[in-house]
Order: sequence, then structure tokens, then C-alpha cells
Amino acid sequence: MKRRDFIRYEKYGTMLKIAVSVLYAFEPKMGLAGMIAAGTMATGAVAVTVVCVPFVTPALRKICIPYVPATPQQLQNVAMALSTCSAKVSPLVDLGSGDGRVVSCFFLLFLKLNKKKFFLYII
Repeated sequence: MKRRDFIRYEKYGTMLKIAVSVLYAFEPKMGLAGMIAAGTMATGAVAVTVVCVPFVTPALRKICIPYVPATPQQLQNVAMALSTCSAKVSPLVDLGSGDGRVVSCFFLLFLKLNKKKFFLYII
């Protein structure tokens, strides 16, 4: 709102004067650099939101899956299965709960016995 509009609306009362003066005080004076900065900030906020959505949505489920670590019986089964594997089998893919117990079992049993270099894929 321009200054002449402020003067034109003064005759309508005090409340209108205050509202018009507030609008006049916050009149946008953003140039091209300000528009680029605002667009960059908005794009960054949207990008962060999009990246975070997959990590937040499991918490919004009605039934959440609990964290269950590998039991000693399961580790014995993995050790028995690894001991029957040939030495040519190199990658181990652990699709567990993230506690690292299966990978530790792999290190202790299979790597020490064969003393070879193997690759680990932990998902």
C-alpha cells in the first residue's frame, strides 16, 4: 500500500488507520536477491521434509513392530549353517534387526576358521 493510500483512508477512523499503518509498515521491499533467497530456503525446507518422511512414517503406524534381537538359538543355527558353507561363499547379507549379533557370529566362526578376506553387507 502506498503512502497516498494511507492518507486517503485516514478519514475512516482510528482502527482503519492502525490496520493501514501496519500494512504500510510491512510493505514488501524484496528484490531479486530476496526472491532467490526465499526460494532457496523454501526448496531446502521441502527437500528436508521429503528426505525425512520415510524415517517418520513407521512411527505413525497403528501397530508398530517391536525390536527383537537375535536369540542364542538363532545364533547357533547361523553358526551351524556357516560351518557347512564352502570357503568360496564370500558375501554375507544380514537382514536382521540391526543388533549386529549375526555379523559378530560370522566374524568369530567363519573368518577365524578360514582366515580369508570376505565382504560383509549389512542391511
